[in-house]
Amino acid sequence: ALGLGVLFERLPLLHALLKVAGSLYLLWLAWKVATASGPAEGHRPLIAAHQGALLQLLNPKAWMMALSAIGGFTLAGEAYWPSAFWVLAIFFCTGLYTGAFWVLFGAQVRRLISTPRGWRRFNLGMGIATAACVLMIWI
Repeated sequence: ALGLGVLFERLPLLHALLKVAGSLYLLWLAWKVATASGPAEGHRPLIAAHQGALLQLLNPKAWMMALSAIGGFTLAGEAYWPSAFWVLAIFFCTGLYTGAFWVLFGAQVRRLISTPRGWRRFNLGMGIATAACVLMIWI
């Protein structure tokens, strides 16, 4: 929201390179998810909330989503900052409840799937869904 749209207008090759890099990353991630065996056994220590928040600064999926949202939903001219505010506010609110849903969904999936075969099927489906997200970058 702080000027990347202008940068992409002036350097369209940069935008194209970011789309290619994001697509390749998502396809790699989809492969890792699709070929994963299942949840880790045992109890791993949880990271602190502030560490999890800082981790989002390194999250390529979050950056791709943020760039796409600002580029796709903000208005030009004097309407830019009000529209950017609304995009950020809507994404923040949406992120709160979708994040909570994802945590609850994950807990239920872990409770319901008990066999290695079930985990392989679930992970294959999630990998395919992740790979399908690449289409949204290019449409």
